[in-house]
Amino acid sequence: MVDVVDDGDRYVVKTELPGFDKDDVDVELNKDFLVLKAEKKSEEEERSQNYLHRERTYSSCHRTINFPEEVDPSKVEGKMKDGILELMVPKREPKPEERLTKIQLK
Repeated sequence: MVDVVDDGDRYVVKTELPGFDKDDVDVELNKDFLVLKAEKKSEEEERSQNYLHRERTYSSCHRTINFPEEVDPSKVEGKMKDGILELMVPKREPKPEERLTKIQLK
């Protein structure tokens, strides 16, 4: 589950990744999209045990989030605590030539 909030000058991305550590998570950001990958691998020692019952699984997830505006990858901040990943993704300031220009009609 991923929540994306438009917070004015930035997007706030929150996702629940229970059972994952920050070392299990890879975040990549382009100018208008974010790729989130998380992978939890089982340890060799656990594979060799003879389980009577096992519900904990080791899995992976992959999400791509498209932003409606370009973002600034160099200013992103992120933290992961208690299985919750939170990213602060600043919007990129438009260049003067990209701002809205009024067109005079003839």
